[in-house]
Formats: sequence, structure tokens, C-alpha cells
Amino acid sequence: MIRLTEWCERNGISYTTAWRLRRDGKFPHPTRKVGRVVFVIEDEEFHGDDKVANCPRCGEKIEVEVFLR
Repeated sequence: MIRLTEWCERNGISYTTAWRLRRDGKFPHPTRKVGRVVFVIEDEEFHGDDKVANCPRCGEKIEVEVFLR
């Protein structure tokens, strides 16, 4: 999880454009607002090419589907 400002600097997108994409629901990653700060959730486990994750209860590998906004 990184701040939206850091994500914008890393990807070469202006903060205003990223904010508009988030507002319109077209941002490529899920976001979470905590207080006045917006965080981008970049979990490689779920956004990678393989759609396999570990089950939190038993630790077995399970296939998951990820729906991006």
C-alpha cells in the first residue's frame, strides 16, 4: 500500500488525473482513503499474471478471480 502521490510519481501520471480516474471509478488499482490521505493497494499476489493465492486458514494454494474497477 503506497500513497497516491508516490504512485503518481512512480508511474508518470499527474495527481489531478489520478484523482479524476479514482473519482470516476476507472483507476487501475483499488484505493482506500484513510483520513485525508489516499492509498493505492498494489498487492502483487492478486494483481500478478498468475491468479493463485494462499488460503489464509489452511495455507493451501487456491485459484482466485480478481475484478478490477
